Amino acid sequence: MLCNQGSLDQSLPFQRNGAIALLLGAFFLLSRYAIHCTWVTSEAYSSPSIVLAARGAHGNRVIFDDYREAYFWLRQNTPPDAKVMSWWDYGYQITAMGNRTVIVDNNTWNNTHIATVGRAMSSYEDEAYDIMRSLDVDYVLVVFGGVTGYSSDDINKYKLSYYRFGEVTTEYGKPPGYDRARGVEIGNKDIKLEYLEEAFTTSNWIVRIYKVKPPNNRW
Repeated sequence: MLCNQGSLDQSLPFQRNGAIALLLGAFFLLSRYAIHCTWVTSEAYSSPSIVLAARGAHGNRVIFDDYREAYFWLRQNTPPDAKVMSWWDYGYQITAMGNRTVIVDNNTWNNTHIATVGRAMSSYEDEAYDIMRSLDVDYVLVVFGGVTGYSSDDINKYKLSYYRFGEVTTEYGKPPGYDRARGVEIGNKDIKLEYLEEAFTTSNWIVRIYKVKPPNNRW
C-alpha cells in the first residue's frame, strides 16, 4: 500500500501540469477564435453597405463612397417632391439620405408593383418610358460596377449602366469600354437615349442617375 501511495503522489504533478497545459491550449484557441471573429466583423459586417471597400494593387484599402455622393446630389439638385425609381435594395437609403420619394423599397409587399419596376428596368427604352410615366417617375437610379469591378450591380436590369461607357478606359492595356466586373469589352459603345437624359454619375461610376424627360407636348 505504501508503494502504491508513493506512485500516486508522484503522478499528481504530471496530472496537474497536463491540466494546466490543456487549459492554456484551450485559452489560446479561444483567443485566436476571438481575434478571427473580430477581423471578420471589421471586414465584412461593420462597414456600412453604402461604403464599399476593396484592396488596391499594393494591398492598400480603397474606399468607394459613391452611394453617399449620389444621395447627396439627389437631396441638393432635385425637387423635394421628385420620385426616384431604382431597384428596391436602395429604396430606404434614397429615402433616408436623399430625402426623396421612391417607387419601391425593402418594405414593399406588393409583388405586382415590384414586378412592374423590374419590367421597366429590363425593357427597351420606349417601353420602359411608358411604365415610368404611369408610375410618375422623375429620376431613375442604377448601380454599375464596370469601372471598379463591383459585380453586385444592376447590369442585368437596365442598359443605362453602359451609357457613355464606351468612352472610358478602365484598365491599362484594355480597350475603352472594358467591363472589369464581367471581364469583357462591351459590344455597343454608342448607346443613344431618347426618353431619358443623364443627370449625374458618381466619381467611380458606381451610381448613375437619369432624368425622365417630359412628354413632347410639355417641352
